[in-house]
Amino acid sequence: MASFGLTAALDAANLTGSRYLSPFRSDEGWSNDAAAALARGDISAARVFSARAISASPLRQPNVRLAADIEMAAEDRKLADRYLNAASKLGWRDTPTQAKLMISDAKAGDFGSVILRLDALQRRSGVSNETQQFAVVLLSEGEVREPFLKLLETNPPWRPDMFGTTEYLDGVGAARFADALVQLHNRGVQLDDEEVFPVLQRLVDIGASDALTLVAPELLGPGSGKELYDPQFDRLEASLGRHDQILSPFAWRLGSKTRATVNILRDVQGVGNVLSLSSRSRVSQEILSQTMLLEPGAYELEYQIRGKRSTPESDFTWQVSCNQQALPSTISKGAVKGRWQSETLFFVIPTEGCLSQKISLGSNRNLSGAVIERDFAGLKLQTSRR
Repeated sequence: MASFGLTAALDAANLTGSRYLSPFRSDEGWSNDAAAALARGDISAARVFSARAISASPLRQPNVRLAADIEMAAEDRKLADRYLNAASKLGWRDTPTQAKLMISDAKAGDFGSVILRLDALQRRSGVSNETQQFAVVLLSEGEVREPFLKLLETNPPWRPDMFGTTEYLDGVGAARFADALVQLHNRGVQLDDEEVFPVLQRLVDIGASDALTLVAPELLGPGSGKELYDPQFDRLEASLGRHDQILSPFAWRLGSKTRATVNILRDVQGVGNVLSLSSRSRVSQEILSQTMLLEPGAYELEYQIRGKRSTPESDFTWQVSCNQQALPSTISKGAVKGRWQSETLFFVIPTEGCLSQKISLGSNRNLSGAVIERDFAGLKLQTSRR
């Protein structure tokens, strides 16, 4: 307390400055005062405290970065850039500093420097929200995209993480990443599932059906999403057991399992693999689903079903939806008493506004809470014969 009082007294007497610093005050203290002054808009005081912090510890990177922030607030771009360059040399792993320098380079039209800095930063510190946003900018139309694509062709060590980290991407970013993958694919670059699947799944998650429809056939082959994925449940068991597994955007996805169980029975006589469901949920819930890219027209989903007889409101139901709205459908039902029965779900994909669809299997509302059990096998999707 005494040391702080002496420092405060020296300040009041105007006896401290950048040439003389009280030995009783650390650089962090001056830096905190500078940040507080900047926050209240007192640029003059912020500059004084910042200079004292740098004099106390000239090699401490946060002090230099704060000085750059102060000069940016003062709209002295030239001095701010000098501080930023100094801060970048003191701390290459400091993403905010590097991001600010890339912003400065981008505003000056020096995208070559942005690419070099982004490459160096991601080699040292990996992918972040800031670096992803710069990658989106570099993949925009114009002269800057080509040099960045050429860098991606060389397969820098951060490329899988860049394409594999999609939670930061909005619709524009996801579309540009998908287009970049197509460009690389067309140039003969070998792309891994860990790069392709996350970007396509992001398009699914944000509802970018138009982009998904364009790029999925290019990256996954013609007909992608136009046939039911894994209709015999050969790979479903492994998918359900590994939550960290990178899946095709058209693979089965596990939804809610509240008071429900999902099992695969292997090689059941006469029907092959069997999807076995059991639920006691009192509310309706989606258990399994997959995305599809069906052409407009009428379709039939055929399957085998068996289980104990139950009331319609406590059964399992197949459904096809588009833009989160269920499509009209009809189903042919037979009595289910523990033996296999054939059922068919009939639905129509409209000609407009339904580029992608979701087919799902869920449980209906079950107010009694009684155990409902069903087995499904022999899934087959085809154009309608009606």
